[in-house]
Formats: sequence, structure tokens, C-alpha cells
Amino acid sequence: MIIINNKLSDFNGKAGLRLDNVVLEFANRFYTDGGVLTTNDFVALHTLVASYKSENLFDKAKNLAHYPFVGGSGNAQSITNFRHNLWSSSFKLTSVNVTGAMCTANGYAGNGTSSYWDTMLMPSTSLLLNNVGLSFYKSVFNLTSSAKADMGNSAAVSSTIQLTAGFDTSNNVLAFQSYSGVNLSDMATKFSSPSYLGFCSGSKLSSSSISVYLNGVREAISTSIINQGTLPTESIFLGCRRNIGTPILFSDARYTMFQISEGYTLTEETKRFQIQQTFERMLSRAIEF
Repeated sequence: MIIINNKLSDFNGKAGLRLDNVVLEFANRFYTDGGVLTTNDFVALHTLVASYKSENLFDKAKNLAHYPFVGGSGNAQSITNFRHNLWSSSFKLTSVNVTGAMCTANGYAGNGTSSYWDTMLMPSTSLLLNNVGLSFYKSVFNLTSSAKADMGNSAAVSSTIQLTAGFDTSNNVLAFQSYSGVNLSDMATKFSSPSYLGFCSGSKLSSSSISVYLNGVREAISTSIINQGTLPTESIFLGCRRNIGTPILFSDARYTMFQISEGYTLTEETKRFQIQQTFERMLSRAIEF
């Protein structure tokens, strides 16, 4: 596979799909770091970006971060491949105790004891207090008595942003917590979560509305927020929780995507699930429902 005039082409020079510029720029960064993308990777990425644009979702995501976890083959180069932000060169991931074996075509699987990613994205400078979203796609997870976190930062009780699906057997919960942990009304929480797999997302759209979603369905909403809190001044971690600067609750789940964005409405979250599910199907790693 080669690219001719921004189009995917076969080795005989026959032009095919015209790639979106976002994908081309991603590919340039990817190849500069020694990565390799297949034709199927290109088509899947193009379809995802084109769908975000056609559904008017792109502007809510483009200035922040989306990690598609493509180009994994279980070797050391795969760690470098997984570091890349689809939208831009900003917020490139830093890996901590991540090995090549954790980064395969099926996504990133944590070791449950020490591995995680640092987004280098500081909520206090990059996010808006009342317009923020976190999301991930989880394809393998085992609920146990040992607590595990998915993504977030808890700098203090009143300065927290995190998204969790599962946690532990005593706290069977799907929750999006934004900036305060003082009251349950300050977060969107679904106890006895129906599942932990697939597309999980949380959005805060105003000072009085915060929601959590699973596979395009809103599972909980709070419209009685008491404590607005503040945005953490340290970066968000993936595959664990950052707690006053220290990584804790390391996950051993497998993830195929993480995103940090502005907040989305219920209608938009339904569309995002469909877009992400299509992307995962194109890469043969979707969870079917």
C-alpha cells in the first residue's frame, strides 16, 4: 500500500480512497516514529474521522485527545505507535511500565500492578469546568474484589475528574465524577452496572448536568450538582487513577480507545457509540451486543 496525492493506492499505483487530512497528518507522525499502518487501519481511521465531521462532532474533540490504539503487534515499536493522538501532535502519551506485549492489534491490556499512560493533558489549562467529556472502549474486563480504575485524576476531594466502569465487586458501579467527590449528586452514578464492556463515556454540559453512558445509552444523570469544585492541575492518567499525583488502582482490562473531549449530548453520545462500534468492527475487535 502507498499514498498518491492523498489517496490510498495499491502497489500498481491505482488510486483509491481520498484520505482525510487529519488521518494523513496522523500517518505522517506515525511513520516518523517508525510505525506502520495497514490499508485497513487507514480506512478505519478515515471512516471514524469522516463520521465525526459529518455528524458535527469533530469540533468538540479536535483540540483535545483521541488515542485509537492502532498499529499494535506485540513488539516494542507498538508502545510508540500507541502513544499517538489522532487529532494532533499535542498530548502524546508517555508510557509507564508498558511493555510491547501489552500493545497488540486487539488494543492495550494493562498488567494490573504498575502499567499506565500519562496523557500530559492538564485539565486546568486544557478543559472547561462545565463542558468536558471522558470516554474509552473496553473489550476485556474481569470484576474482582481488587479495585481497578480506568482513567482520571483525583488531585483532591474537590478537584477530581474520572470515568469508571466496574471498579470492584463491592462497588459495582458505572460513574463519571467531575470535580467533586463530596456528594453523590455531584457525579453521575449507576450502581449494579449492567456491563463493563464496550463504549463507556461521561459528559458534563453545564453547572447543573452531568451524565454517564454505556454503549450509547444514558445510564445515569445528575441535575442536582452541589459542589462545582475545580479542575485538577496535573495530567490525566489512563489505565489507572492519578491520586494526588500518584498512580493507583492499576487496571488489567483491555482497551481499544481513550478520548478526552468537550461534553456531548445524549443524541451525540448515541452517534458516537455507533461511530466507534463501526471503527472497532473494521479492525475486528468490537464487542457485539
